[in-house]
Amino acid sequence: MADIRTLQRSEIDSATAALAEAFLHDSMYRYFFGQTNGDIDPKQLRALLDGLVSLGLAAADVYCGKDAAHGAAIVMPPGLIEFPTKRMASTIIARLSHTGFGYLRRVLPISAELNRKRPKEPHWYVLLIGVAPALQGRGLGRRMMQHILQRADAVAQPVYLETSTRSNLRFYEQLGFHVQEEFRCHAGKGPLTWSMLHTTVPARRGVTHDDSAGH
Repeated sequence: MADIRTLQRSEIDSATAALAEAFLHDSMYRYFFGQTNGDIDPKQLRALLDGLVSLGLAAADVYCGKDAAHGAAIVMPPGLIEFPTKRMASTIIARLSHTGFGYLRRVLPISAELNRKRPKEPHWYVLLIGVAPALQGRGLGRRMMQHILQRADAVAQPVYLETSTRSNLRFYEQLGFHVQEEFRCHAGKGPLTWSMLHTTVPARRGVTHDDSAGH
C-alpha cells in the first residue's frame, strides 16, 4: 500500500491519541482497567498505549498512513513472542504514575495466556490496529492490514490476531482471516474474544468495507 509507512518516533503522541480514541470503549481494555460497566480513564488508556507503541517501535513494527494522527498498527514479526523483559519492565515503570498498579494484575496474566494460544509455526502477530473513530470508513484500517498481509504473503507465513469486538469479525473475514477459537480469557472472566488466522493466499484483495475501530 503506497500510503502505508513506518511510524516515526516523533509521531508517537499523535498515533497514541488516535489509538486511545479507537479503543476507549473496547471490551478488553475496559477489562484490563476493571471498568466492565463504565468508561476507561482516558489518561490511563493513553499511557498504556503509549507504552505499547514505544515498545513496538523498539522491538517490532509500527505502521500508519500519511498522517499518524489517523491511526496505527503494531505488528510483531515472526520469532518475536513477547517484548524483551527489561525493556517491557522499564516501559511499565515509567508510566505507573498514569496507569497505576491495578491493571497489571490483569494485563500480565492475560498477555501470557494469549501468547500461549498463538500458533507454534512462525507467524506475524497483529498486536493491535486502530483508526480514530472520526476517520473510520475511509479505508485506512484495510490498507494497513493489507500492507501487513503483503509482507507475510511475500515470505509465505500466516498472520494471527485476536479481537474482542464481534463487529470486527466481518472486517477480518473479508480480508481472508478465519476464526480459530472463541473464548473468554482470565479463567473465563474476561470478555468474549476470537482468535483469527490468515494463511497465505496469493489472490488480489480489493474488498471495500469500513475500517475496524480496533481489536
